[in-house]
Amino acid sequence: MFVTPLSANAAASSGAGLAQSAALGEEDFLTLLVEQLRFQDPLEPMDNQEFVAQVVQLSSLERLQDLNGAIGNLATWQRGAFAAGALGCRAEYTDELGELHAGTVQEIRADEEGGPEMIIDGVAVPLDRITSLSLPDMNV
Repeated sequence: MFVTPLSANAAASSGAGLAQSAALGEEDFLTLLVEQLRFQDPLEPMDNQEFVAQVVQLSSLERLQDLNGAIGNLATWQRGAFAAGALGCRAEYTDELGELHAGTVQEIRADEEGGPEMIIDGVAVPLDRITSLSLPDMNV
């Protein structure tokens, strides 16, 4: 059994190809590569260029996974910095029922997933529920 590798151009031009390759992890890719080598025809072995191309694809997959993790961490830090900059500000937010509330941002803490949430007058509010922020009134 010989499995033809998917070229980078074919994957890039097909949205389904991208979704399918994103679903396969590094271990899956390596397993497929080993099985391909195991079942190849000894009289017609895999071309060296094809083999190198597949190893490069594996390496690229590793780098993309690392990059994806780094971007996720950066986004979390950016949200935290935004939230920290809102300390003392007046905030408006909607609750779970869609009702609008307002108060002062008193504290920033991590939610269950480790992302930031604002404590507004004692109520924990996820960042995606904040509708507006304004500077505190300095005339008090």
